[in-house]
Amino acid sequence: MGHRRGQLILFLAALVGIERVPASASANPVLAHITRTVTGESALLNLDPLTDGTNPRATRSLRALMRDVITGQSISPVPELMHFLAELAQAFPGRTISIIHGYADPKRSSNAKSHAEGRALDLRINSVECPDIERFLIEHPRLLARVGCFPNATFFHVDVGRSRGIWFDASVGVE
Repeated sequence: MGHRRGQLILFLAALVGIERVPASASANPVLAHITRTVTGESALLNLDPLTDGTNPRATRSLRALMRDVITGQSISPVPELMHFLAELAQAFPGRTISIIHGYADPKRSSNAKSHAEGRALDLRINSVECPDIERFLIEHPRLLARVGCFPNATFFHVDVGRSRGIWFDASVGVE
């Protein structure tokens, strides 16, 4: 069964244009379906949680999805962000990860430094709520990520590479 599953993954990857996984990558890459809510664009990214989570095609695809929808500018996501997405996709298999907000032009948004550096995303995953994300962080103690949960909204903020933790803001999403 494992051989057939591997063949199916390679076939599906070829259909969507994903490059063959390098021999150094794990035998169980994670295919993550990522969408951009504002533009409706989507990509199937081949991520490997056992490495730094990156491959060049996945990085280019995520960079395109992260772009500022007004200016068109973007930045490549840092490897830690790619790794975080790989772990997230593995923890919540079969669920689409939607990008609410990606790159932020520092000239237009002075308080979004981590978004301008390719370290942060605002995300939504259907049927995944703050307690699920909190449990995910507890179960992945090696992930260097801060996650902001907004219990009254439908998304969460992730910022990787500097510190670890979770914070809650109940004021966002309240009308």
